[in-house]
Amino acid sequence: MAASRCGPMCQVLRLLLLSHAARAKQCLFDDVYSVEPPFHGWHFSLHHCTELDLSGALPVPLDDSSAAKLAHSLELPSAAELATLQLTGAQLGDRAAILLARALERHPRLSTLMLGKNGLTNKAAVYLGRSLALNTHIAVLSLVENPIHAAGAAALGEAIKQNKVLTSLDLGETPIGEAGAAALAEGLATNTALTTLYVSGTGEHVAAALLEGLTCNQQGGGHQLDCKASLVKYVQSAQALIDSAVQQLAAVEAAMHQEVQHAVLEPTTITHQPAPALHPPVLHPPPASHPPPATDPLSRPPAFSQPTSPATTLPPPASLPPLHPHHVPPPASLPPHAVHKMPPPAKLPEHAPAPPLPHAAQQTHEAAPADRDELVQWVHSQKLSLTDHLPMLEALGVRRLHGRVASLKSLRALSFAELSAELAASGVELACGKRCAANKAGLYQALQATDD
Repeated sequence: MAASRCGPMCQVLRLLLLSHAARAKQCLFDDVYSVEPPFHGWHFSLHHCTELDLSGALPVPLDDSSAAKLAHSLELPSAAELATLQLTGAQLGDRAAILLARALERHPRLSTLMLGKNGLTNKAAVYLGRSLALNTHIAVLSLVENPIHAAGAAALGEAIKQNKVLTSLDLGETPIGEAGAAALAEGLATNTALTTLYVSGTGEHVAAALLEGLTCNQQGGGHQLDCKASLVKYVQSAQALIDSAVQQLAAVEAAMHQEVQHAVLEPTTITHQPAPALHPPVLHPPPASHPPPATDPLSRPPAFSQPTSPATTLPPPASLPPLHPHHVPPPASLPPHAVHKMPPPAKLPEHAPAPPLPHAAQQTHEAAPADRDELVQWVHSQKLSLTDHLPMLEALGVRRLHGRVASLKSLRALSFAELSAELAASGVELACGKRCAANKAGLYQALQATDD
């Protein structure tokens, strides 16, 4: 039998494949942590790492600052080959997981993310849900044995409504309860990619509905949504459970918003120091018995610094005439040509008809000032956002708290799914993007807590 011949191009391709196989590797603790200079401590040099495994008890804890370094490294071109990030039992905590979630939104290749047994709460689940809504590569996500409740499951349920690549989600041994499982079922009703879902502690009805949805997605063929009749029927009957999970999610979002507001508005302690001189200080030469020191351009004091030498003299401040406690200085006189009189407003005929309002002004986006003021006060009283929640109310036709145009009383009768459908039917494009699900949850909770 004649031996197969491999030309020059074949040899080049073979060498490239062998070179990539040699470089591709699983990076462990010793590959990203060094006790020797110049990389003392965590350095996360992820060149040619296809998998980073930091699971289990680490000799050195992966604290928030270390997680920030890892998150930064994931955004570098050198980490583009990383496909698996294994952090099970690394004791990350919410803050570290949030930093990683933000970095993974833009990672081009990472497909497996293992975050089990890290003490992650609903807050981390919210941020991971936001990342999943944007990420187009992560196919496997494990959150096993984390204290994630129904609120976190609701955030992930909203994420899988938009995500089209996640195939496996592990929420085993997490206390999401039946309400959290119902929120996942609502997301699965429109999802066509998820084929594996691990949950525990849920009821029989929701488990059967989830199983049908996963089976339909496994069959594929573009008919996944048509075979989910039982799942859709369950979602319609479980609105109370879904609303409960969404309300819990809204409470978590509100607490997170308060934390951000507190961090932004927290007063800063100001140390009172003497104001710098308005003119450069006048320095007198030293006595003749001491030669002048050599001048070093790097050691010169700044031009506006206040030297502490006793030989420094400052120009005396200009003296000001004393003012009477109730003295008000007279206005400066202006030349005659500097005084301009405003022309009187143009008079309209007494019976002139009012100009017609444009179509947009007749809609709810151009509410009357009095109506809008009342609505703005309600938004503030519910600790909602004028940027995110007020446009939703206006899209729903609300102009005032107790008004006749789509008052809040009529909106309170809607379920969360119906509220979302009404917003979609309004045709108004909201600027909240990936935060829309959480913003709708916050608005829904505020509506339920309002007495009309």
